[in-house]
Amino acid sequence: MHNKLVVLSGDKPVYVSEAGWPDAGNIIGKAIPSSENATANFINFVSWARANEIKYFYFEAFDESWKAKYEGLQGAHWGIFDKSGQLKTGMMPVFEGDTVSGIWNINLSPGGDGTPTIEFTSVPALGSFNNLEGRIWHVNPFYYKIAVYICVSGSWWTKPYFDSPLTSISYDGTWVCDITTGGIDESTTNIIAYLVPWNSNPPLILGGSTLPEELETISLAKLEVQREATNSLLVRTERQIQIVSGHNQIQLFNAKTSLFQVYDMSGILVCRKKLSDDKKQIVSTEKWPVGIYILKLQDTEGVQVIKFSR
Repeated sequence: MHNKLVVLSGDKPVYVSEAGWPDAGNIIGKAIPSSENATANFINFVSWARANEIKYFYFEAFDESWKAKYEGLQGAHWGIFDKSGQLKTGMMPVFEGDTVSGIWNINLSPGGDGTPTIEFTSVPALGSFNNLEGRIWHVNPFYYKIAVYICVSGSWWTKPYFDSPLTSISYDGTWVCDITTGGIDESTTNIIAYLVPWNSNPPLILGGSTLPEELETISLAKLEVQREATNSLLVRTERQIQIVSGHNQIQLFNAKTSLFQVYDMSGILVCRKKLSDDKKQIVSTEKWPVGIYILKLQDTEGVQVIKFSR
């Protein structure tokens, strides 16, 4: 975070205004307050600051008992000195100029050194509204983000949002991106992810036919996947109509429907059937190409429009 602020601040000085560790109090997750941890944090932080000529304020000089009421027991134990002004055990080496090396400068890149790589750990099926999940390897996640683009009906779109084009990466290299934030995003056929510097400005794509070459220049790695339609797709609607789209037929369950029509995305009618009031109907169809279709069901409640994939 300090290095990011230095980049963003230009020629303005950057100070670490508060850093410390309590030597007693409540354990919160993996944060354990203890004398050993407080001492280790003190010498490691100061060693890092001295080695990088970073100005800082260490939190804090003395224990303040009143803070326990508002912050829990640990709130009263952040001092280098106790409430009586006595230097705590293990703190003196820092004042004597001692430092440690290496501990605060470990390789934080998942997988260690190597060629930067992107991995998809979970790609939602065509028609699904689940998130895209992935992981990066061999770079420090702190300094990079993911730029995701999807292709819907031949047009590319920035994801998750036009005003939020970058996906943050967790410390362990994992990341999650919502790729269904509008329109018919669930029908996207191609997904591509780029690993880019955290402070880059990837091009914003709003229905473009191609992705700009700039992405190849600014990225360290990329990965693309093409989604295929599954053999069947189950869609549940407000009227409890279930549609199962298979290779050669469409089945309607509980659909009291008098007219069944299917259009492709160009508006061309590909199937039209008149139906009875049977609780189950099987409508034979030709083998339409893989793609997105519009189903119109007409009954006594009006016309219902449903998008589905095959």
